[in-house]
Amino acid sequence: MNGDDDEEPRPQQKKPSIFLYFLYGSITVLILLLLFSTFFSEESEININTLVTQNVEENLRCEYIIFFDNKTIQRMGEKFTLQRYANKEFSHKIVTKKKKIAVFGECYCDGEKQTRYEQSKAYIAKITSNEISIDFAFLKNNTNTSYGMQK
Repeated sequence: MNGDDDEEPRPQQKKPSIFLYFLYGSITVLILLLLFSTFFSEESEININTLVTQNVEENLRCEYIIFFDNKTIQRMGEKFTLQRYANKEFSHKIVTKKKKIAVFGECYCDGEKQTRYEQSKAYIAKITSNEISIDFAFLKNNTNTSYGMQK
């Protein structure tokens, strides 16, 4: 009646292989890199919202172009037709590491009656919010060309 005889032999536990340690280490490093890039990369995603409105008694064939400095000067834009008294809205995303960004917008429209409308606007924006809005408005009684500088 020895207490040692009643014990069943335990199966020997295997040590995890080196591959398993490598796998756990890799997963941990990837999670840390993802957290670091999310919180410490200081990249900002900015929406450039553009609104073109018109109060003109004719349809306009338009093109707007947005230039912004993000390491190099980059350009985006679209061609579109604007119906009488209508408006059109666009939104583009940019990613930047800069704290200040210069944005220059131009909008050119040709009317059915050979009238040309142009507007240009420049912005020097501190990145405090994730949106920059550029509005172009073409009115029946305004001059054809106007320029604006906003901060």
